[in-house]
Amino acid sequence: MLAGALAATLCGCAHLESAAPPTERQQLRPRHPRNSGRQRPIRVGQPPGHLQCGRPTLGGELILTGEEGDWFKVKLPDQWAGFLPRKAATDYGAWKAAREPTAENIERTGRRFIGRPYLWGGNSPKGFDCSGFTKTVFFLNGIDLMRDSSQQARQGVEVPLDGDLSQLKKGDLLFFGRRPRRGGPERVVHLGIYLGDKLFIHSSEWVRTSSLDPNSPIRDEDRIRTLLRARRVLPVQGGSDMGLL
Repeated sequence: MLAGALAATLCGCAHLESAAPPTERQQLRPRHPRNSGRQRPIRVGQPPGHLQCGRPTLGGELILTGEEGDWFKVKLPDQWAGFLPRKAATDYGAWKAAREPTAENIERTGRRFIGRPYLWGGNSPKGFDCSGFTKTVFFLNGIDLMRDSSQQARQGVEVPLDGDLSQLKKGDLLFFGRRPRRGGPERVVHLGIYLGDKLFIHSSEWVRTSSLDPNSPIRDEDRIRTLLRARRVLPVQGGSDMGLL
């Protein structure tokens, strides 16, 4: 499999060919140079006489169906086929094995997206909702989270919350919402990633950092009031993996 779902719909790409699922699949992941927003386009038609039809998104996946010179032939999520330069992708298995899911890397990845817009249902750098943001940040560090905030709230292990948030560690997931009342269930409506010192990063209007410190100039009073729980999904450094549920 190739990694890299299209960022654009394939409107007007009349010369694409339909590709049946291959018997043998290899997963690849697009390379995205640091400090660069440029992404290699996927093209249709036989190279070099091809038509650009879209670009893979960071963290996406494509099916590798063949190779031709300096190109990978790929199947797109809507079953169309196109070509991606070899240097624009890497083998998924090798890519994932090379990830280092540390708290520092989680923070570094999250901060790369500061300023990106909130988009309900968004799961790519073009726009994130809250759970799409956390899923993408952890995925790019080799950890698979489920899609929705209520599902992520069941992964990893519970971290006790106290008034000083003293048990929290950088990289923990914070969940916000409504506590059970009148016999009803708890409702998780938002989440973010804890960065330490009562700071957290989340997608709310845009990707940004906020504080759970009532005295901070970047305090988020609504999140202070609605903090429900925390979960730890990062492996213990120097120990065995926690294992996501």
